Amino acid sequence: MKKIFCYLFSLLVLSACNDDKLLVDITEQQIDVSIKRFDRALFEQDVDHIENNLDLLAKDFPVFVSGDYKSNHSIQGLAEYILNPLNQKLYLKSVEVHNNFEQTEKEITTSLRYYKYYFPNKITPTVYTYISGLNYEEPIIVQDSFALIGLDMFLGQKYKEYQNFKIPLFVSKKYDTKHLPSELMRNIGMFHFGNQLQGETLLEQMVSLGKIEYFVHATSPLSHDSIRFAFTSTQMKWCTEREWALWQHLTSKQLLFSKDYHEYKKYIEDQPFVSSLERESPGRAGIWIGYRIVSQYMQNNPKQSLKQLLTVTPAMEVFQGSKYKPKN
Repeated sequence: MKKIFCYLFSLLVLSACNDDKLLVDITEQQIDVSIKRFDRALFEQDVDHIENNLDLLAKDFPVFVSGDYKSNHSIQGLAEYILNPLNQKLYLKSVEVHNNFEQTEKEITTSLRYYKYYFPNKITPTVYTYISGLNYEEPIIVQDSFALIGLDMFLGQKYKEYQNFKIPLFVSKKYDTKHLPSELMRNIGMFHFGNQLQGETLLEQMVSLGKIEYFVHATSPLSHDSIRFAFTSTQMKWCTEREWALWQHLTSKQLLFSKDYHEYKKYIEDQPFVSSLERESPGRAGIWIGYRIVSQYMQNNPKQSLKQLLTVTPAMEVFQGSKYKPKN
């Protein structure tokens, strides 16, 4: 009986997923995705004889080991980095938290295959993991051919070192393994298309950032909204149930066309909440509205490609073409 129930449940899930236009066929996107663990390779070194393995490290991890890496200065710097007490602590915690990193690697690989489907001419970046020393300003760094993931920035919201560094909980909520693939794709999207986003008003900012969220959804179509946005279940419920009310608030307060960033930034930045009267209202709720606008636009314009959306379609054209109707 249990097997029959599981089978029927799977059919229901698949049926629901098949209605999603973003679940495209990527079976032909058999690309080689390279995920290289610099953190593991480095911290397992014998520091007293690290110079013996520098050539191999330089070959496998040229982003980190290059130039005059055999000089005394470079060797000393590398040894000091490995022996740094904080880095040691972060690495050991990372080993504990990411003990099943294979699942995360699978999710990253799938997302990059979707990325290659939509952008066949883009380079598939080599992904490197490392210990950043709590680089909370740039947990993920993206360039044309590679992406660097600081695994120490994905150790769980309440990790004590985040608290020691005075990182607010509403920021560190993204620092969880389950959010890592989405954060990677968001950074890839911002690197390649961020400079093509436009607009000074709140509405233009919402739609522009909503485009990036739609890109994240397109490259991670099986992920839930709450995972991609790093919202709690309560915050996600607030967004879905209060969508109409939030939209009415933005229009009645004449915020949509405001150009005063300080006036509207809480709607598009990480904040503890949007409304002090409703503590379950998340910061960035405005971006979620922007994502809803973009989603409705893409539904109304099935011939519009993801590339066109991100590179040539102005934010206001997206808004007008969406015929946006917030859920009441």
